[in-house]
Order: sequence, then C-alpha cells, then structure tokens
Amino acid sequence: RDGVSVDLQIPSGSAFACKSMAIGDCKLTADCDWTGLSVVPVVSGTVDLDGFSLALPRLSAAEGATFSNSAASPSYVKFPAGAADYPDGLNEQLFCDGYDNISLSGNVELSVERSESATFSGWVAPGAGGKNARYFQTGGEVTAVNVSLGTSGSRGELVVTNGTFATTEGGFVFLGANGGTGVIDVGGDATVTLAGPVNAGSNLSPHDNHGEIYVRDNGVLNANGAYGGRAIGLGYNGGYDRSCFMEQSGGTVNAGDNQVVVGVGNTGRYTMSGGVLNAGNILVAETTQNGTFNQSAGTVNTKWELHLGRWNGAKGVYTMDGGQLNVGTQMYVGPDGYGSFVQNGGDVKILNGDVRPGQNATGVGVYTLNSGTLRPKYWFQIGWNGTGRFVQNGGEAILTGQNNNWVCLGESNGNATYEMNGGYLEAQNGVYLSHTGAASAMFIMNGGTVVVPTFVEGTSAANSTLVLGGGTIKAAADGATIFNSIDNIIYSGDFTLDTDGKDVGISGTGSETALSGSKFTKAGEGTLTADTLPAASTVKIAAGTLALSSGGDNTAAGVESLAHRWSFNDGTLADSVTGSAEGTRNVGDNAISGGMLHLPGGAKNSKHVDLGANPVATDSATLEFWFTPRANTVWPKMFCLGADNGNVVAFTPFRNSNGGPSGIDVGPNGGTWLGTGTLSTGVKYHLAVVFDFNSETGATTIRAYCFDTSTGLLAGTIEQTLENWKLTEKITQNYFCLGYSFWNDGDANIDYDEVRVWNKALTRTEVERNLATGPDAAFETGDTVRKIDLASGGTLDLGGNTLRQPAIALGGGTVRNGTLAVTGTIDLHVGDSLFVHDGGVLDLSGATVRLADPENIEPFQFITCTGSGRISGSPTVENVPEGWTCSIDGRRGRIKKTGFGVFIR
Repeated sequence: RDGVSVDLQIPSGSAFACKSMAIGDCKLTADCDWTGLSVVPVVSGTVDLDGFSLALPRLSAAEGATFSNSAASPSYVKFPAGAADYPDGLNEQLFCDGYDNISLSGNVELSVERSESATFSGWVAPGAGGKNARYFQTGGEVTAVNVSLGTSGSRGELVVTNGTFATTEGGFVFLGANGGTGVIDVGGDATVTLAGPVNAGSNLSPHDNHGEIYVRDNGVLNANGAYGGRAIGLGYNGGYDRSCFMEQSGGTVNAGDNQVVVGVGNTGRYTMSGGVLNAGNILVAETTQNGTFNQSAGTVNTKWELHLGRWNGAKGVYTMDGGQLNVGTQMYVGPDGYGSFVQNGGDVKILNGDVRPGQNATGVGVYTLNSGTLRPKYWFQIGWNGTGRFVQNGGEAILTGQNNNWVCLGESNGNATYEMNGGYLEAQNGVYLSHTGAASAMFIMNGGTVVVPTFVEGTSAANSTLVLGGGTIKAAADGATIFNSIDNIIYSGDFTLDTDGKDVGISGTGSETALSGSKFTKAGEGTLTADTLPAASTVKIAAGTLALSSGGDNTAAGVESLAHRWSFNDGTLADSVTGSAEGTRNVGDNAISGGMLHLPGGAKNSKHVDLGANPVATDSATLEFWFTPRANTVWPKMFCLGADNGNVVAFTPFRNSNGGPSGIDVGPNGGTWLGTGTLSTGVKYHLAVVFDFNSETGATTIRAYCFDTSTGLLAGTIEQTLENWKLTEKITQNYFCLGYSFWNDGDANIDYDEVRVWNKALTRTEVERNLATGPDAAFETGDTVRKIDLASGGTLDLGGNTLRQPAIALGGGTVRNGTLAVTGTIDLHVGDSLFVHDGGVLDLSGATVRLADPENIEPFQFITCTGSGRISGSPTVENVPEGWTCSIDGRRGRIKKTGFGVFIR
C-alpha cells in the first residue's frame, strides 16, 4: 500500500497468477528468478539490485523506470531467450517494452541468456542506447547473420561458454560503434565461427569506439572473414586513439588464409598467454597507428608473413617472453614504418624465409634478442633499403642447414647494424657487410660467441665496419678467410679469435683503428694466417699459431687527422690534441662536472662557451658532437661556427621550441635545411657535420648525420652541395661557440659530452665508427707502444719477415721463421720464458731488458733457442740486483748469480 514498506518473497522458479504486477521503489536482498511470472512486470520506480541479479520473462517500463546498483559487484537484469526463432534478430528490446524509458545507473547490465538452439535471421545486437547488455550462451547451436556489440555509448557483450555460435556467410561483426564498446568472450568448450571480418573498434562512425576479444579455456574462435583479406582487425578506424585489444589465455583462434591486424586505423593490442593462433598474415600496426603484440606462452602460426609497422607512420611492437612463433615465409620488422621485436624467451622459427628488419626506404626495424632461440631458414636481411638493427644480448640465433644462410647487413641503400653483446650466433655461410649498392653496415662484437666461416664485404666495401670489443669469433670452416677484405676494423676491447683446430686466414684489411687497452687473443689449436699483425694494443697468442704472410712494421693505425678535441674530463675546456689553453666561457664555475659541459638556461646568450677562433684549417673537414638537449627552448643553437648571422654554420636542436624538426643553418647562400630528425629532450645524440670539398669542381657537399646513441639508430640526415663554396673562404671563423646564437635565440640548455674537429671529410662509416666507440675513446696512434703476448702453447710464425715490435711478453710461447726485432723494453718477470725455433731470430740490439721483480729473483732461463733459432744483438740491461747478472748469448738468455761469465754474441 502507499507509504508502506513490505517484503515480498517469491521463491525462484515459482509461478503464481495475478492480474498485474507493478514494481516501484524497492531493493533486492537476494538473487531473484521471476521467470515463472504469468504477467509482465511494470517498473515505474527505482529498483536497487544491490549486487544481485533479477531474472524476468519480459519487462515493461514506465517513465522514470530505473535499475540501480549500490553494491561494488555487478548486477544483471536477465531475460531468457527461449527456444523460439526470432526472424528480426535478437537484442534486449525484444524482452523490454518501453526499452527507451529504462535508465541504468551503477554497474548494471541487461542480459539475454539462452542454452537452446536457434536461428536469428537478423542481428544479434546487445548494448545500445546507453544501456550495457550481453548475450550469454551456455549451450545449443545458434546461427545469426550479423553481430553488432556496443553502440551509442553502450557496452555490448557476446559471451559463449558452451555450444556453438556462428554467423552466416557475408555477415559482419562490429565491436563498438558510435562511441560504444563491444566484447566477444569465448570460453569453456564453446566454438564461435564468424563468417565476416571481426572489427574491434568499428568504422561505422568516427567516434571513440572500443572493442575487446577474449579467448580462454578450450574455446575456439574461427574468424573466416575476408574483407580486404582481413579476418580480425583490432583498432579498426575508430577515429580516436582508444586501444582495442584481444586477450588469448587458451583455446584456438583460426583466421584461415586471412590477416589478423593489430592496429588498423587506431591503436590495437593482442596479448597471448596461452593457446594457438593461426593466421595467413599478422600485421602489427598497419597504417599510421600503434600496434602491440605481447606473447608470454602459446603458439602463433602464420602461413605467410609477419609485419611490424607495415606502412610509413605505423609503429608495431612485438614482445615475446615465451611460447612458440612460427612464421611461414618472411618476418618484416619495420617494412615501411617502425617495427620492434623484443625476444625475452621462447622459440622463433622462420619456416621458409628470412628475418628482415628495415626493409624499405622509410622502414626502421630493431630486433632485440635477450633470450630464447631464433632460427630463420635462410637469411638475416638487416637494413635492405631502410634502417635495420639487430641487438643480441643473449639467446641463440642459428642459421644452418640451407645454401643461403647468411647474416646480410645492408642491401641496396640500406643501413644495417648487428650489435652482439652476448649469446650465440651461428651462420652457415657467414656475415656479409654492405652486400649490394651503396648500403652501409656495421657489426659490433662486444660479447657472446659467433661461429661463422667468414666476414666478407660486398660491393659497397667502403661502408663496412667491424668493431671487435669483446666476445669470441670461432672458425667454422677449415681453409676459410675469417676477415675477408673488411675495409674498417676497430679494436676496442678484449676480443678472442678461436681457430678451433682449423687453419684459417685474415686477408686484406684496409684501415684498422685501435683504442687504448684493446686486446686481440688468438685461441684454439690451428693456424691463423694474417697479412699484418692485428692492430690491437696487445696481440696475445694463447694457443696454436699466428702466422704472418707479409711483413712490415705493423705499427698501430693512427688518427692523424684529429685536429681538436674537447672532452671536459679534467674539469677544464682544454683542447687535448693541441694542448692549448682553455676557451672562454660565460657560465658558472660548476658548469663542467662528471666529464661533461653543462649549459643551463637563462637570458638569451647568457650561458655559452667559445672554444676559440679558426678551429678548421682545411676545406674538407668534420665537426663532431655528443650532446643531450635538456629543454625545449626557442630556436636554441647547439653550436655556431662563424662571425655573424650571414657567415655561419649552426645547428638547431628544436625549432619553435616544440621538439619539431632540427636543422642546420648554412650561410651565406645555404639557407635553412630541415631533415636531421625530430629530437627529444633527455636523449644523447651524436651529430657529425661533414664538409667535403671537390677541388676539381670547386663545390662543397655538406652532409649531416644525427644518431640516437641509446639505440644506434639514425634520427635524421641531410645533404646539400654548394657550388663555388669553400669552408675556409665562405665562413669567417671568428667564433666557435657552444650555446651561442648570432640571432639572439634562446639559450641551449644542453649537456655536451665531447666535441671534435677533424681535418678531413669523414665517411659515414667513419662517423658510425666513432658512434660505436663513443666519446672519451682513447685512440692508439702510429707511435703508441703495442705488445705481443706469447703465451705457453702459442706460436708466432713470422713468415720469413722482420717484425719490429716495441714490447713483448714472455709467456712460454715460440717465435719461428723470421726476425722479431724488439725496439722497446722487455719487462722480465721471474719465471718468464720464450722459445726461438726453426729459423726464428730474436733481435735484441735495440731492446732493454728490465727485471720487473728483483725482490723475488732466482736463477732461471728466459730465452731458449732450439734448432736453427738464435738471438742477435746486445740489449741494455736494467734493475738486476748486485750479485746477479743477465747472461744473453746467441742461444739463450739467463738470470744467474755473478761469477759464471757473460757471453753476448
């Protein structure tokens, strides 16, 4: 009665007869099943479900009808679908008279449930008009034409836990339209077969549309659509950047010969933690949006290809922590857009093709292998026409069993880098650097083990670089040439070449650069034959034989064209090459710290450094910088070289202070160039500005390369040729300033790690060499002391030549077949030994023998000649204590007590 609160108890499943039932303001106290009612209830007030569910046969709604939920757990108003067929389709309006009058508040959804078989000739379309609804199937065989889930700001769900649900041929499935959210959930032992393409984030209207797909348990989702070859599209032209996703924790997803596209015209995400996915192709980020694929378990199979970042502007990222990925033909990482594959575990197999990071001109691809295995059937094609990078920190990359198992760095005009920091790489044919065209390639060896027969240059030899900073390269084939005419080799750390019982060679290396403290160790049985001694600081022969096929002084490669260098490591602005005094600075006393120059913000041009006038003496020259922008100021100048704003070369990290394109301003007739990339604050960059003067034409080509040092990727590059232009004539070099602008622009707000000036036009390969070795690298020069370390079991075969060497270490090894002339000091330790054998000559006429530990002295023989081996020359002897003598004759060298005579022949 009016104004009286009563408790009405209707047992679930009960049927009772009444003429009418009106529901006003009330609150449930338990789940209620009133499907046995003989009348249609009318709701005219507010029903608080309080976390419980209410099941009804049908429902009428008057104005002001509201279902609310005051509890945290979801509540449902349930309607049974019954066994009948519904020719006009199925949605909640079939069971709700006055549907538009119902209001829902809190976590309340309308739910249509069925377990019987049925055929729906129209749409299955729960979720519309701002009311969340779901179709829930627990059995039976159901067929429908089309499915539309979640329109007009609603959430619509299709949940199948058992039985089968299928759409007819030609039907479409839309998840989210007009700002709605659509959900497909396949679990239990259910099978859902969708004949048309499944579009998560529908293109029906340019609203904030959202789609979700779940496959779990033993559920099967068959997506057979072929609209544009697409079976599943996540993030389908939603119009706004709202993520659409698919989560598979079990079951099977079958796309047939069609595509699964993660990120179509909007952001998409696929998360796989179990089950099996079968598709024709998988595209992660197809157009201009982002796509991510995260796999921690399960199996992914493609009949053909996998694309990450398909078109220019797209960004596709695949992260694999476990499971199995089987790609039928090609794996494209950054074909035209940006692609990243990060493998932290699992097994990747390319069944009948290659791995290709950086395929086309606009493509940038990075494959990072931290753990797990990667097994392509054929090639690593890294940097075909774009920019490709393969970083291996662990795991196994194995290319064996075919005729074309190459690691191929650089094709056509591509730029390629392989960075080996750990793990295992085996390539049956070897590593090809700069394979064709004008491609450039760099292989950086910092750790791990590489088993190959050869490193070889292709047609673009001048653009090839091999950096040997650590790890082991092991010979894979007897008689092969390990380094075959590599144009640039950099020794930067403790590197080992293991001949592994084979006879192999090093042939025709061009320019070799050694960093201070670098070491080359020849390990393993067998013979390594080299044209010249490797240019590392120390060459150690730990086992087997290092044989020289040609002689020469074998001095370390110099860096004679380095004209100026400011490293800031001693807390000053001193030029470490010339030794000149500091430049002038208008910064605080603490501007230099931690080996870096810090230019803070402030008033215009108030914080800057002038490194001195006329730093460049040649028309072919290079300016090189390592710098980190710290803030988006207004048109800051990272550096200026010149006299005024009409005679200047300058670099702008940010144009208009919005992180826009950087540029180089060249005067007086160069204008402003764009193209060195969009830079970011907090990122360290390596910039090289190269002036290449052609004396025959009188023109200068200016090139700029800007690299992100954290990734090694090129942020941007520009090139322009200026006719009748010479640097030393056109640019009056009154000032070489950091953080100063002739236009009175904003302060730099930049940290500088190093600045260099070269009296030559560096090639891109040389620029990338400096990128790889980084700032603060200590270069060996032509007269730097280098050492040969002859370990026990190691043999140096001089090939009948004379080798002049500043220093040697006597570790029990053997010298034979030629003359080793020591021109520096031999630091002799108690117990050291060296054997001279089979035509070997140890020339000590220019050497000094210095006893390094006289406090532990005892009699020992440190040089022993056998066969035709001999000693020549008389060395200087130092640091032998009183009562002892260094006795050297033509056949042996000994430390002994005095009184036995000294014979030097």
